[in-house]
Amino acid sequence: VTEENFAQLLDSATPPDPVEVAAPGVTAGALASLWPSTLAYLSGRISDEQLGAAFNRVLGDSGVVLAAR
Repeated sequence: VTEENFAQLLDSATPPDPVEVAAPGVTAGALASLWPSTLAYLSGRISDEQLGAAFNRVLGDSGVVLAAR
């Protein structure tokens, strides 16, 4: 994940469907969706605003609070 391809990654990130999977599956799906963005942020390749956008996209409004931590 880089500044250049972040938008493409964000467009492909989708929230897990709780109807199709149980709670552990939803958690694993969310982690799998957010892991590339988290690693990119920790390595300095994306900004904190971009990380917040990824968390918000996958987790909804609660994702912004989590990204702020």
